[in-house]
Amino acid sequence: MKIVCENEAGNSWGIMETTFTDAPLLENPTMEKDINGKNYRFYYAGEHLRYLAWQDGDTAYWITNSLQNSLTEDVMVKLALSFQPV
Repeated sequence: MKIVCENEAGNSWGIMETTFTDAPLLENPTMEKDINGKNYRFYYAGEHLRYLAWQDGDTAYWITNSLQNSLTEDVMVKLALSFQPV
């Protein structure tokens, strides 16, 4: 499932949920960080955070930044921490 959102500036970003936990996109994170007991994988393109991914059981989730990189790392982490599966 993918949810696409738009910020105030009209830039689109999304949240993906899949059971394809070994998706090629999720290979080779730039870095991993343990936050509140959960492992988060950070994927940068240059200095910009493009994807922030985590796994819960047999499900992988990731947030995709907008093409304009309008979401800061702090905002993407806060989104990930507030995420609740439906």
